[in-house]
Formats: sequence, structure tokens, C-alpha cells
Amino acid sequence: MEITKTNFGDLAKERIEELHAKNFKFERKELTTSQIRGILDLVNKVYNRVATDSEEKLSSDVLSDLAYIKVKIAYSSGRSSVVKNFITHTNFTENLSDVLKSESKTNFLLFARYVESLVAYFKFYGGKN
Repeated sequence: MEITKTNFGDLAKERIEELHAKNFKFERKELTTSQIRGILDLVNKVYNRVATDSEEKLSSDVLSDLAYIKVKIAYSSGRSSVVKNFITHTNFTENLSDVLKSESKTNFLLFARYVESLVAYFKFYGGKN
């Protein structure tokens, strides 16, 4: 499902509720809020630069940073099956790929809001630190 200006929060809530319903463990030995906050921190570093840029098209430096985030996520997913399940179920990589293809500031800002919403709903549904 495409992330839009009005559905990013609902989409994140739906994904986290599905994980919760599948008895996706929110215990320390499983996925933690800290792990997904780490993902959010990667996105936020780019967000802080993009939000103040007046151009609608993302710069080559920003696109390079987003491509690097994709690699870091792949590495984290390879190290932890619970992170991989989270990334897969939330369509993180596919959504990031869509931003890279579009090179759109608007699409990136929506993606960043979606990621922030994932962290918020994860914590709301019992995620541990």
C-alpha cells in the first residue's frame, strides 16, 4: 500500500497491530523499541537535512544516504531474524526503494512520518526498551 499524506499513521498502526496479533514478541530478547528507534534515527538524520531544503527533488547526497540506510537495514536484518521480520512486515525496504525511485522530497517526508509512526505504535502496543 502506498504511503500518503493521510494514511501514514493508520498504515503504521495496522502493521504493528498485525504483528501484535501474530504474537510478535515485544520482549527484550525479541524486537525492542531501541532497535527500531535505531532505524528511526537513521531516517531522522536525513530528515533533518531534507526538511529544510527548498528543492522538491532530493539531492544526490541525500539519495546516497538513503541507499546507505537500505544497506544498513539489510545488515541489521541479516543479524537478527526479529528485525528482518519487522522490516519485511512493514514493507520498510520497498517503501524506501519507492522514495529512491521517485527522488521526491514529499515522498521521503511521508516515509519518515511512517517510520516514526511505526515506533510510536510499537511502543503503544507494549514494545520494551
